[in-house]
Amino acid sequence: MELYNRLKEGLNSRLKDLCDQWTKVQPLTLDRENRLWQRLRLEWNYNSNHIEGNTLSYDETMLLLIHGRTRGEHLLREYEEMLGHDAAIEHVRSLAREQRILSEGDIRDLIRISLKEGYWQIAETGSGGQTRRWIEPGRYKTAPNHVLTASGEMFYFASPEETPARMQEFTSWMAGEIESPSMGLIPLLAEIHRRFILIHPFDDGNGRVVRLLINYVLLRAGLLPVIIKSSRRKRSCC
Repeated sequence: MELYNRLKEGLNSRLKDLCDQWTKVQPLTLDRENRLWQRLRLEWNYNSNHIEGNTLSYDETMLLLIHGRTRGEHLLREYEEMLGHDAAIEHVRSLAREQRILSEGDIRDLIRISLKEGYWQIAETGSGGQTRRWIEPGRYKTAPNHVLTASGEMFYFASPEETPARMQEFTSWMAGEIESPSMGLIPLLAEIHRRFILIHPFDDGNGRVVRLLINYVLLRAGLLPVIIKSSRRKRSCC
């Protein structure tokens, strides 16, 4: 709980009370911990993947992850990314328990674990046409991945040439904040999200990975992961 004690400054009274209540009931019995984690694991996998367009329902997600069975007519890719993301969650949980400072290699590993294998993705050209782009998990982008906003304006992320240096800077900054925080918990989580998304280092999986990074900090602080509900995506920062 050392990290939590360093980061809890700035929490509003409601959040601080909730966090303090959680720390006071530790440790949970093994049975309660397992039942709680199973629920969190399902919610996290379902919502994070659903935000990115995965069409498995909550029940189908539970059937796949808990019982190892499939139902429905979904693309094989959707089952694979759900299983990959589940493995990435467990990896983040392990890294948090080890209190390991994340490196660029660790972040690349999270993409590799989440997306599992390379695949072709339909992409839009600068002129508005369509093309195919090969997605290689763990490799930084080699082409611009700017996005067209709902207002019709182009939002520019870091260029491929800038990305390696920007990611080195990001991981160093994040490590420094965990070792010696200069801000409270909520501002830190928001700033991790902002900095990572402005880089958008990978061709795919950036949203999933930044949510994993945020929850790595929470788990390392001895708190519960935050679940961004897909139904509230437009109201969230993700």
